[in-house]
Amino acid sequence: MQTTSFLYRPVLKKAAEITRKFKNLWFFGLFAVLVSAGGEYEIISRGLYNPDSNSILSAFITSFQTGWQEGAGLAGNSFWQNLGLLILRNSATLATGLFVLLLIVTITLFVVWLVLASQIALIKDISLAAKNKKATIAEGLQFANKNFWPIFVIIVCLKVALFILFGILGLELMWLFGTGVWGAVLYLVSFVVFVILTLIISFVLKYQTFYVLLKRQKLFDALKSAGKLFADNWLISLEMAGIMLGAYLAVASISVFVLALLAGIPIIIIPLYLSALPTVIADILAGIALLLAVVIILWLTAVMTVFQWAGWTVLFDRLEGGEESAKLERLAENFRQLPQYILGK
Repeated sequence: MQTTSFLYRPVLKKAAEITRKFKNLWFFGLFAVLVSAGGEYEIISRGLYNPDSNSILSAFITSFQTGWQEGAGLAGNSFWQNLGLLILRNSATLATGLFVLLLIVTITLFVVWLVLASQIALIKDISLAAKNKKATIAEGLQFANKNFWPIFVIIVCLKVALFILFGILGLELMWLFGTGVWGAVLYLVSFVVFVILTLIISFVLKYQTFYVLLKRQKLFDALKSAGKLFADNWLISLEMAGIMLGAYLAVASISVFVLALLAGIPIIIIPLYLSALPTVIADILAGIALLLAVVIILWLTAVMTVFQWAGWTVLFDRLEGGEESAKLERLAENFRQLPQYILGK
């Protein structure tokens, strides 16, 4: 068994080097973040749209639907009656609505393509960067177009799996509501189990993505290889995820600090210390502060996304090339051999 005394240190060092040296990767990192977060974005989307709650998006859709029906005089009719009335009496409204719908669908499809293509190109270009090879943005997008559908299938499978797990957990919460302490304990245990299942699915599909893009395997073969790789290195995967989570929280804290610092310019500094400035100049300074905050946040987001994917890509190469030992395993082995060192054996 091949083991190394240091695993994460060279991986993170190489990831940082790639992120710093190959700045063209930042372009892909800015968009790939939308698919990198996985479960977090599922939770955000559920908060934005839930038909049974007063969420922001659901309220907007409801008000838009009400306005459409009242403006076209369609309230109270069935779907087919409304469609017939639109064709006969409100053809202009129908044409406008279809145009808006087509525009929304087109923009949505473009965003989906851009996000997934950015992730695909980012992984491939990081793999090249690890070998000190540089690919252009155009080459990355060309590679992404050739490998779009396999990765699309993997992402859809991940989303469906998360949807099913969240749905089952939500149903269980409804069934256990009002059952007392034992119900709360059962839900807590179920929650832990579902989190573990979510992590396993996430890791396996992440490795499957690497096998498809970097090893050119078919989807099913890549899934089998990914399952075996995770089974052999599940502890390393968890440790790496913990490290990346720590890095993400650190960058998030920096982002909040920068945002608060720049927000203080129009909120505190200008009203209290620069109140004598003309209104136009004060508005310009406030606008510059806001623009600078947006640029810095986007830059930090792009850099962090590249760093995270670079770390996972480099780690995948090391795990796939030979068996590594986890940090906790090495610590346990050192602790087990401690009495021998003390006794001089």
